[in-house]
Formats: sequence, C-alpha cells, structure tokens
Amino acid sequence: MWQTVLVIVIVTASAAYVLWLLLTATFRARLAGWLAARLPGAAGPLAWLQAWLKMKAQPVAPPTGCDACPQSRIDPTPPREPPPTP
Repeated sequence: MWQTVLVIVIVTASAAYVLWLLLTATFRARLAGWLAARLPGAAGPLAWLQAWLKMKAQPVAPPTGCDACPQSRIDPTPPREPPPTP
C-alpha cells in the first residue's frame, strides 16, 4: 500500500514539474500570483517568485543595426605596409 502511495506522489510531482517547465514565464508569474492570493501562508515566497518570474518574462531585445554587425567594428591596429624593397 505505501509503495503505491509513494509512486503516486513521485508521478504527480514529476508531472507538475514538467508542466511547470512547459508553461511560459508570463503564465508562471500569473499562476504564482494567483496562488499567493489563495494560499495565506505562502503569500511571501510566492510573491517573491511572482516578481522574479515577471522579471524573467520581460523580453530582451537583441542588438540591432550597426551594433549587431561585425563589419562595423573598428580595428585598432593599422594595416601593415610591406617593407621597402632595396
């Protein structure tokens, strides 16, 4: 009997973890906020989790324009000239 209960707990925890990983960061933040409002004892940690997830959900813009192009970098070394021929 206890083995069945242990397997049910492990499978449930694994499924919850996989579901958590597959959710978007925005939805995770909303879920953490919803749980913080519903669970009285976990309001502090869940509010911190919600704030952290909101920070992670903000998109980071990739560099665009000249900053992204490797050809726009200025090479600090001048081009070498061949030595003079005698």
